[in-house]
Amino acid sequence: MISTSTYSGGAEVVLRALLERGEREGFEQVVLNPFGSESNRCHVAGSHPSVGFAALPVRGKLSLPKVRRELARSIEERRPDVVHAHLFHAAVLVASIPRRGIPHVGGRAPG
Repeated sequence: MISTSTYSGGAEVVLRALLERGEREGFEQVVLNPFGSESNRCHVAGSHPSVGFAALPVRGKLSLPKVRRELARSIEERRPDVVHAHLFHAAVLVASIPRRGIPHVGGRAPG
């Protein structure tokens, strides 16, 4: 899952509910957060021990190309069955990178 949240609100409640369900179903899950840090893991991904979390810190507009490359690299390395983009900015980022046949949900992907 790709989330761009840095605080705890309604979208994060939904994300944590999705993670809880995935955990019960035995899914391997990772939350990648390009705007977050390890310190806000609990706000975004909760305290699920089986859920991985990686922050890809954005340090302003000029770092977005690097974040796109890191996100693409991470998706390519992990080869997930599906990429869930949670929130608008995450959907835009995911739609802007090649996923090489990996389905994407949570926003409209081009093509």
